[in-house]
Amino acid sequence: MSLVESILDKKAEIPPAVSQQGLKAYSIRTDRWKLYGTKLYDLESDPEEKEDVSRDNNDLTRTLTEMLDEVLKSRTAATGTQAKPDKVTLEQLKALGYAE
Repeated sequence: MSLVESILDKKAEIPPAVSQQGLKAYSIRTDRWKLYGTKLYDLESDPEEKEDVSRDNNDLTRTLTEMLDEVLKSRTAATGTQAKPDKVTLEQLKALGYAE
């Protein structure tokens, strides 16, 4: 099913979307739920993502965590050489949360 068909057919299930924030922080989102780290948000009742409902939805949290893990395992690393930042650049990246 194409994206247009999914949008037009409100009954169609849109596959979860995975996004990356920083180097190691990922989230997975469905049409209603978003899992970010260990926090689960019900986007239907809490679109501003203020209330973590993971404790009330253990099975869903576990399922989304497993789905995210599978997506991340299926990704392949880019081939080629990686640039190694100099000491100053590395410290700046650390300060911004992009490196450890």
